[in-house]
Amino acid sequence: MQSLQPIVPSRPFHAWPIQRCDPAIGFGWFTAGATFVGQVSATRGTAQMASVFSDWLDEAVATHEAEIAEAGGFLAIHDWRQLTGYDSEARRIWLGRMEERAKRHPGYLRKAVVIIAENPLLRMAIAGGNLVATLASRGKSQVEIATNVITVLAKYQVRPPLR
Repeated sequence: MQSLQPIVPSRPFHAWPIQRCDPAIGFGWFTAGATFVGQVSATRGTAQMASVFSDWLDEAVATHEAEIAEAGGFLAIHDWRQLTGYDSEARRIWLGRMEERAKRHPGYLRKAVVIIAENPLLRMAIAGGNLVATLASRGKSQVEIATNVITVLAKYQVRPPLR
């Protein structure tokens, strides 16, 4: 009989307590410092993935509104190292939901960091997303692209959530 392997996030999040998980999509956490961390476990960005992560972000913004406001917006760290490409519908949903969230919660985002493997296509797409984030936040937020998740976590002093 074949045993089922537990669904575990990739390093360095493998020991973090699971807060949000969709086996086909990835993982999400809200942690101290009004920080949302999401890790994609698939290789292709799909409309379903964009919707699920957007739902998680909307939930975090609604649930932690006071903490996010006190911090001057939340820090979003997106671990997209597994992604090699995305569907145009995924991009449309992601950017559209970002704009909607900014209209409902002005100043909700202070910064986004997207961690990717070296991939010129994703780098270009994220640069376009930076424009949307900047416009939606009235110039307040920016999107940073990184390739080393450990460095990003250290730079922003991100720790695992307690629960």
